[in-house]
Amino acid sequence: MLTRLAAALTWRWEAWTDTMRDALYHALGARGGAHFIRWRWPFGITKPYHRRRLLLRAPGVGIGDNLMVTPILREIKRRNPACEITMLTLHPDLFRDNPHVDHVVSPFDPAERDALILRYDHMAPRRLSGAPLPSAADGSDRFRGYVHPTPPPRPLITIMAENVGLELHATQLDCAPPEVSPVFRERVDAIAAPFVVVQPEASAWTPLKNWPVDRWVEVVHALLLECTVVEVGTSSVLAEHIHDPRFVSLAGQSSVAEMMYLISKATIFAGPDSGGMHVANAFHVPSVIVFGGYSSPEMFGYPRT
Repeated sequence: MLTRLAAALTWRWEAWTDTMRDALYHALGARGGAHFIRWRWPFGITKPYHRRRLLLRAPGVGIGDNLMVTPILREIKRRNPACEITMLTLHPDLFRDNPHVDHVVSPFDPAERDALILRYDHMAPRRLSGAPLPSAADGSDRFRGYVHPTPPPRPLITIMAENVGLELHATQLDCAPPEVSPVFRERVDAIAAPFVVVQPEASAWTPLKNWPVDRWVEVVHALLLECTVVEVGTSSVLAEHIHDPRFVSLAGQSSVAEMMYLISKATIFAGPDSGGMHVANAFHVPSVIVFGGYSSPEMFGYPRT
């Protein structure tokens, strides 16, 4: 009985403190990055990027959130080369051979609770767990179930960097070439060039970013007149609508590394603001991004997009 009571009280305390922290960070961040940093580490308190060791975590488990950490790691090492950086991630391959990371470990490591999270959720809309999806076709309730239903005031990487005390504007992500099997390499080499990789859907957590499927079908039919189109993602939304020998769907049939390899070899990438967009940036692939909901190009400022 006492154990259950302690667990319940602990959960409520953590939920309350998380809510209060979020409100405080939002209020500080709304006044600008310099204000956020000055008041979070006042009176000459050493900022996190000055430390000898840092244990860091991305704000989410997605590929994009993890890749957006890489310019911050690069800047920390530039300013403090002696800092020993450990990265907690579900995607260790994204940090393979990264010269700005000393150690990469699983986020389920016992040390996870001590990690500094490079957050942006205090300044960007986020959907509450279990909240109903927006439903109005005209978008009048598109932020239903979301906290902070306004676009972020600064690029996400800039907001993330403020968590370690840095004022940073960076637009180039880092990633080592993905490791895939020779069989998959041959399969990609056999795709007729030029080819466009499309990722029609964003994460289930961000439905505001999705463009209607019928629009994607129209665009892909037009592209097929001039090039090959390869679909990627967790599941196919185009295969049932498009029957053309120059259309290939690998959605739901490729690993994360294989998807990244495909995008790295593409002539152009097209999709919403989601993981594929960040991968394309890391490999300098020109991109056409359909921004929607609260998302906008100003949130990233990526070149070639």
